[in-house]
Amino acid sequence: MKAKFLNLILCSTLLFAFFGFSAVQKASAQSSPEAVIKAFYNGYIRITGKGREALGKKSVLKKHLTARLIKEQVTAYEASQEADYFLRSLRYHSEWENNFTLSKPVVNGATATATVTFPGGSPRVKVTLKKEAGAWKIDRVRNAQR
Repeated sequence: MKAKFLNLILCSTLLFAFFGFSAVQKASAQSSPEAVIKAFYNGYIRITGKGREALGKKSVLKKHLTARLIKEQVTAYEASQEADYFLRSLRYHSEWENNFTLSKPVVNGATATATVTFPGGSPRVKVTLKKEAGAWKIDRVRNAQR
């Protein structure tokens, strides 16, 4: 009886350790700078390609962008219709979704930077992320130097 009880505890502990570790790995991968950039740009290009306004979905933006950037860009967008802030281009192409390259992010404490290059080499943007409430979020997008 005692042996069955110990076996049950051992099996439960092993299962918990395995599934708990997998969940931590998955959460960590989803919150990495690479994962945030890929998820944001793929979603942004998809929404924009369907003719919907990506910046109007603040609940979606809060998942990938810092509060500072949301406030700054929504205000700027409402004031101007110039080149897209996130793509640094007047136009975008739907084939950019899932078809851009991302440099390995350089992490320095609570800041990370990476370069996103779209097919054809242009546009090319430098994306800066910051940790906000423990999660990586995009905080700034600039033209990347060649």
